[in-house]
Amino acid sequence: MKRLGVYMLSLCLFFSMLVPVSVKAEDSSRITVDGYEYKILNDHEVKLLEYFYADDVDISNPYIPEEISYNGKKYNVTELYISAGGHLKKLIAPEGMKRIELNEFGSFSDLEELHLPSTLEDINAGFCYSMENLKKIVFAGQGTNYENNFYQLKDGVLIDKRSSEEWNGSILSKEPKELICYPAAKEGKEYTVPEGIVTVRKGCFVNAKYLESLRMSSTVKNLNGGVFKKSNLKEIDLRNVETVTNGGGLGGRGSCFDYCKQLETVKIGPKTSFDAFPFYENDSLKTIEIDPQNPYYEMVDGVMFGQTNKGRTLICYPAKLERTEYTVPEDTQYIAYSAFNMCHNLKKVMIPKSVSAISTAAFNYGDDGLSKNAMEIDFYGDSLPVMASKTFCDLYDGSKMLFKNQNLVNEFNQGNYIYSLSGSKEVSVGTLPEVKTEAISLNKNKIEKVLKSDEKATVHLV
Repeated sequence: MKRLGVYMLSLCLFFSMLVPVSVKAEDSSRITVDGYEYKILNDHEVKLLEYFYADDVDISNPYIPEEISYNGKKYNVTELYISAGGHLKKLIAPEGMKRIELNEFGSFSDLEELHLPSTLEDINAGFCYSMENLKKIVFAGQGTNYENNFYQLKDGVLIDKRSSEEWNGSILSKEPKELICYPAAKEGKEYTVPEGIVTVRKGCFVNAKYLESLRMSSTVKNLNGGVFKKSNLKEIDLRNVETVTNGGGLGGRGSCFDYCKQLETVKIGPKTSFDAFPFYENDSLKTIEIDPQNPYYEMVDGVMFGQTNKGRTLICYPAKLERTEYTVPEDTQYIAYSAFNMCHNLKKVMIPKSVSAISTAAFNYGDDGLSKNAMEIDFYGDSLPVMASKTFCDLYDGSKMLFKNQNLVNEFNQGNYIYSLSGSKEVSVGTLPEVKTEAISLNKNKIEKVLKSDEKATVHLV
């Protein structure tokens, strides 16, 4: 009904261009001209508050007025807001436009060309989030390279020349600072972020179709939330990056690697840190390389660990590791959100008594649904770890959760820890089978070290 309403309104607006319509002021600052609402900014400028048209009509490029007349006075249209793109293929913002806002939550999935004016001073961060078919950005009709006092187009990629603290209108530096938009359908398999870029904004590489390998230059220090989301990147080199933020909330658009289903390798530098757990639905992830000087993270047997306020944390078990069984290391205290995500090869995970807490969706198979194999998860603790609801999501039929005794089984069954999107999957909960010890092996090196020590020590058998 909403779409039909927009369509009918658009037809009315079309015919209003053929038939004179009355104009009236709604208040002291808002006016309506030819069916569109504007806000008066000053004596000479207005903002087009909402540009819309039928979203089921193929429009190659809409007409956007450069000026309007109201009560016998002319105003330049210098600001523009568009909430959704419908089937818009090309958008040409007219010369004189200073500020453009394209709703990052709206749909611009059919947009292939975005033409920006030489007068542009501001375009909102994340504007290209839904532009999955954007082939090129054209600035002032100049092709792949152009710049004004505020923006630069370099090799078809849009750059903001100001740093974030320069948004008060004064230009403190003409050096490029922030990478804003790499067109999602731009051709090319490799790209290196240019020298001079300090920050890559949220959504910059979202939906990148053809880009497979990405490297950050030595000046890049910050990545904003959702920067690579849904891209087809296979390798991402972050060795020069220091901070990766998720932006917070829905507007942050999630963590940086969300839904990167072709991603195989991530390289993390000596200073790189994440403000959230970055891996989700990375079906193809094989390798995480971490610089040995990094104080926050380390790799142990191909698995990523770090420290949180809950202690030593298992952050990511790469989905494409080939082993079918995995024993969580004894000193692990916490298993993080999506730590075991899309791990279709795993059939058995053993959790030691040191694990005191497990995050929601720590074991999960994402929006795509079920695991491909039944999994057995063995708990060796004398008490139940603290767990959030839906800790185990979309396990395959026949999966098992096994505990040391029936009391733990009963306690587990009282919680809402198992979740299935379809609501019909069978996961059994029981006790671990008794195991009789047939042999004990001692670690000779550890025993000798203890015997030579003058201090009392505890020997752990291996």
